[in-house]
Amino acid sequence: MVSASSAKPTDSARRPPAGRFRASLPPPLAVFTLAVSGRLLLTFLFFLRFGARASQLIEIWYYYGVARGAFSLPALDPTLYLLRFLPLVSSPDRLYSAVALQALLLSSLTAVAVYFWVSRRAGRAAGFWAGGVFGILPAPISLSSANYSHDLVALPVILLFALILEAVFEGRRSGGKFLPAAGAAVFLLAVGITIGPLMAGFVVVVLFDLAWRFYGSSQRDSSPSSAAVFLGLLILANAGIYLVARDRLLDWIIPLARMMRGIDLQAQAVIGSADLQPMPPAGLWTRYNFFLFFLPAGLTAAFRRRDFLVLSLFVFSLALSLAVNRGARLLDLGVAAAVAFAFVSAERKDWKISLGFWALLLGLRAAFPAAASALRLAGFPGGPGRLLPGLSAVLAADGFRGVFSIPGMMAAAYILALGWILWSGNRKKTAAVFLIAVTAAFQWRWVWASFTPASVDLEWRAYRWLDERAAPGEKIFAAWNQGFLIGATTELVPVTTPDRIDLELPRYYWVEEDEAWEELRRRGVRYVHVNNRYFGLISVDERRDSFRMRGSTIIGPRPDHIRSLAVMRKTLLYRLLYEPQTLSRFRLILDRADPEEGVGVRIFLVQRPDEISEPD
Repeated sequence: MVSASSAKPTDSARRPPAGRFRASLPPPLAVFTLAVSGRLLLTFLFFLRFGARASQLIEIWYYYGVARGAFSLPALDPTLYLLRFLPLVSSPDRLYSAVALQALLLSSLTAVAVYFWVSRRAGRAAGFWAGGVFGILPAPISLSSANYSHDLVALPVILLFALILEAVFEGRRSGGKFLPAAGAAVFLLAVGITIGPLMAGFVVVVLFDLAWRFYGSSQRDSSPSSAAVFLGLLILANAGIYLVARDRLLDWIIPLARMMRGIDLQAQAVIGSADLQPMPPAGLWTRYNFFLFFLPAGLTAAFRRRDFLVLSLFVFSLALSLAVNRGARLLDLGVAAAVAFAFVSAERKDWKISLGFWALLLGLRAAFPAAASALRLAGFPGGPGRLLPGLSAVLAADGFRGVFSIPGMMAAAYILALGWILWSGNRKKTAAVFLIAVTAAFQWRWVWASFTPASVDLEWRAYRWLDERAAPGEKIFAAWNQGFLIGATTELVPVTTPDRIDLELPRYYWVEEDEAWEELRRRGVRYVHVNNRYFGLISVDERRDSFRMRGSTIIGPRPDHIRSLAVMRKTLLYRLLYEPQTLSRFRLILDRADPEEGVGVRIFLVQRPDEISEPD
């Protein structure tokens, strides 16, 4: 939004014409191509490795269930209609792929929306860089590759709201179509709030921008000191927001999520869901990498342009993400805009600020690592050995299995194509093109390394096998993160799901067979599913009666009294995975494994008293 202030600089100064900006493709198409190609490639590689119905995050199964009609959403949520449309154009066997495809298309179109939003503020060149940066940020890529999230719909709605709100202010000044634009803005606000809390966060940003409009219009001149005073107040206000939000934000969000979506965020917070925790110590570095270098120059340019919407967006969403990591999804927009301003509007002195900032971070990381962690820069390179690892290491890392493998060559081709699009978009920005290409390579590595499946194709096939044999409505006990998958693909009823996490039930993994059987029978559970992705013994020492294990909060923490191998061997979880033949009350009915990935899946029947026979 352009300031309504009468203070200089004028609108024309803050909105330079597109000039001679040229691209190999029309800028919106270039941005879309850049964004969609990377997402398509990573999704293809993920499915190639883990199976066509594997998921990178669990949320996609909920939205797959919405597409099938198993789950629903509020009538005002456009996600409902986008997903219910898919069965009309996709066969049932390919519906899951259609949901995944829609997710990456929505995220790629969000990059295009960023292009139009920033173009409206600073010209097509800035819009191109902003859309391109958003297109290769690792967090939006990860959110939309082999996954689906309500924020994929929320962000385009927020950007459209911002554009229409701009029309509201212009209509008020010019006497144009003020009322239609205001009505559309109110409607989009209601839609955004229905989708999720990100819109509520953006409304706070708009309020800060409105405060600047009022404050700026009251000033008699355009001296930097008056704007600096407002910026100082903005930073102080958001510091206060952080201090309040870090302890109370979940208390506000949890009732809203329960009312709007029926989701129990309280349980997710208790088990340590990453989205509901503060940004991790390496959060800024892993999320933005070398783009951090451009931020001081870009934010300085935004200040010179008096673009307090972008400044407010960055400062507020940073404070929000320090309290709850999900706020960083708004921060992505602020970073993309600031980087674009750096490329288009920054002056020589602004780049000196960035160089000084970079040197400060290097020194801070080397001399005071604890302070770097507090500033969410724990991953920031501390020396040349970490600063520029070889490109072959980037491409070969964590599952690419060699530069000359098909996935490795496809990754290399994507990065070369990225460089071509950016280079032809603005040849004068040679250094920027090089740094973005290097940053993209680092981010590819980070994204791919983080792609650990939440569910694998083997589990989907196991549930489908069971659904064909079980009576509709029978209950199954599986790890809570499997609940959406079970509910979306079968007629079975999971007793714990991501939106209704039972914090008591996982403890029965760690008790002996008889106690677990009695509790599961009391709850009406007929089947138990286990896999070795959430728990496994790393080593055992029979002589010392000890063991080492890996575990996950998905199955609940190991109780303190289970310290010896002898005690561990008595637990239901151990026997389900390692000694199923010794069980008398749980009968193994399905045992499948994927040797290449080392994944094993088992389903047990919880036997009725008349079905029990003691093992030999």
